[in-house]
Amino acid sequence: MKRILITGVAGFDHLADKKELQHHYKLNLNEISSDYDLIVLAESHKEFVQLNLNDLKKDIDSVIYDVKPVLNKQLVDGRL
Repeated sequence: MKRILITGVAGFDHLADKKELQHHYKLNLNEISSDYDLIVLAESHKEFVQLNLNDLKKDIDSVIYDVKPVLNKQLVDGRL
């Protein structure tokens, strides 16, 4: 099994209240980027489902995990 060192976490959700997340959970939301090692789709908002997640991957070793299972199985590396 490949070990992964997590050096930073970015969160993105255009529907979330940024101030509430910071106050209650100490989380900061970021603008969407295109260099992720791991993408976890944890919401089934249509805007997320319509994203081309492969364009957001850092490289060929990047992983997409679908928590809700709403994405096509061929597009993800793992799902619940």
